[in-house]
Amino acid sequence: MFSLEVTRMRKRLVFLGILMVLACLLAGTRANAQDDDLVTAAKNGDLPHVKALLSKGADVNAKDNDGVTALFVASYYGHLDVVQVLLAKKADVNARSNGTTSLYIASQEGYLEVVRALLDKGAQVNLQDNDGVTALSIASQRGRLDIVNTLLAHGADVNLSDHEGWTALIWACQEGYLDVIQALLGKKADVNAKGNDGASALLLASEKGHIDIVRALLAQGAEIGVKNNDGAGVLMAAACNHHLDVVQVLLDHGADINARNNIGATTLFCASLNSNLDAVQLLLAKGANVNIKRTDGTTALMAASLNGNLDLVRLLIANGAEVNAKSSIDGTALMFASQGGYIEVVRALLAAKADVNSKTSDVGTTPLMFASEHGHPDVVQALLDAKADVNARKNDNATALLGASQDGYLDVVKILLANGADVNAEDANSQTALLLAAAEGHTNVAQALLAKGADVNVKNDKGATALYLASEKGTLDLVQALLARGAEINTKDANGITALMKASYYGHLDVVQALLAKGADIDALSDKGATALGAAILGKHDDVKELLLKAGAKQ
Repeated sequence: MFSLEVTRMRKRLVFLGILMVLACLLAGTRANAQDDDLVTAAKNGDLPHVKALLSKGADVNAKDNDGVTALFVASYYGHLDVVQVLLAKKADVNARSNGTTSLYIASQEGYLEVVRALLDKGAQVNLQDNDGVTALSIASQRGRLDIVNTLLAHGADVNLSDHEGWTALIWACQEGYLDVIQALLGKKADVNAKGNDGASALLLASEKGHIDIVRALLAQGAEIGVKNNDGAGVLMAAACNHHLDVVQVLLDHGADINARNNIGATTLFCASLNSNLDAVQLLLAKGANVNIKRTDGTTALMAASLNGNLDLVRLLIANGAEVNAKSSIDGTALMFASQGGYIEVVRALLAAKADVNSKTSDVGTTPLMFASEHGHPDVVQALLDAKADVNARKNDNATALLGASQDGYLDVVKILLANGADVNAEDANSQTALLLAAAEGHTNVAQALLAKGADVNVKNDKGATALYLASEKGTLDLVQALLARGAEINTKDANGITALMKASYYGHLDVVQALLAKGADIDALSDKGATALGAAILGKHDDVKELLLKAGAKQ
């Protein structure tokens, strides 16, 4: 009897325990719901609801599913009355929501009274977010002068930098807030502080063209010779971004006009490359060295020629630019202009005695070759009129005609031929203009070359003829033109392969028909015993296979 009662008691205790656990879980669920509701109410600025939830025991420091507290969202949206109530209920004024404090977010959004309320309750003014940014830096970045002054009055560290090394002053200079900058400087902000990229406040202000800020920084002793990690200085930053007024101020304060960055470029070079005519004029008037080269040997004149800026080219030449200066691979301004097809620049350089037959050291390319290979007939003609050597050779023996033919520039090809280009010139691989045109399927170019006496049966170093290459490409009209000019139909390449085999392998049915009609040997064998029929089968071209069989190909 006694044991039965004990058993019953144990069951009741277990049951009561389960009830207590359930009650706690339900209470926790209600509490969690209340906490989420508190954050939502704070976000909406619903003060009565906030008070009601707090009176029911909502946790003032609880975070919602997004990891934010009620104080944070109230600060974010500027709900001062809600912020004050939460603070009165002992909300943690320095709690972080995803790494950011309420003071930071209120400073960012510009809510001065909220900032003051937070500070009055002990907000730590120098706390940094996950990127190391402080409330002062974000307020400076956003141009919140009243908040900046308030933070400074509460002991904000004016020189505390973020993880990128940027201080509040650097941020303010980047964005152009002069009043904020003056406030920071008044609190002894380090005018020469640098970010991890080497940029200082003065460099960024110069780059952005904030002339009043540049003057203010210089008046406070900003270092004018500062450079970023790429070696670019303040003068270069201003000139390359077309801030002529800043350039003038910097020059007036002694900026080094010939300073060079890590690749040897000067401000004059950068201004020329960016087609900044006014800056170039100013720099030249102030004595910039017009012929300083970058580490790759390029000059300001080359940069201007590369961009086809005629006014700049003329200005640089008039100020003593060496028209035949050479880069590290012996490139010249004339080469850059010829490649780009800038005919007026080419004429200006030629008038200044540019060497029309100079060659690059790496490949041996001349201005005429550059113009020919890029399809600029007017430049080609101008260079030829200036006595360019039409048959000059590259290091691999290629000529301008070969380059123009390969790329299909018919107008250029005609001009070169009319000016004495050797139609049968061969490069180091025994390629001729005709062979290159045929390989690319340029029928009109090939016909122009044939009309000027191109050898129709010449072979390259692999034994391929123009007919062979045209058959491989499948260019029917060119195949017909070559046959009409007497192309040998059964000639073989170095492996014994014929034009018919190539056309069959690639499935060019119309070319196969044309070759057969002109007597192509249907059963010719390659060095490995392959036939046109075998090539068609290997290439899986059933239509060609059937045509060859009907024409009597042996199986």
